Amino acid sequence: MGLLRRRTRQLVERHIRIGRVCWPEATSAPAGMPVRLTFRRESVARRCAAIVFPALGRLVTLPGDGDVVVDFPGLAVGEYDFSCTCATACGTSGRLVVGLPGATVG
Repeated sequence: MGLLRRRTRQLVERHIRIGRVCWPEATSAPAGMPVRLTFRRESVARRCAAIVFPALGRLVTLPGDGDVVVDFPGLAVGEYDFSCTCATACGTSGRLVVGLPGATVG
């Protein structure tokens, strides 16, 4: 009797701080792998109460005193911009760059 093997995809985790600017401004992940972004809103970003990922149809509310985790399934190769919902006022924005395995953000 053969063994049944379950193939699991690793989870890619990235941490992003939201303050006067988004740090890091760009973060990368390999295509096809689940991605977990953990956002932390710093006190200087009081007006930035939510982050929007327009191309992915996601709006994420940011608590004022902790982390918020956003999970995405394996994404296709591409660049996925995100910004604070008050981007015109505070200019906080960033980018998730999804590339082929082994690719890095310049």
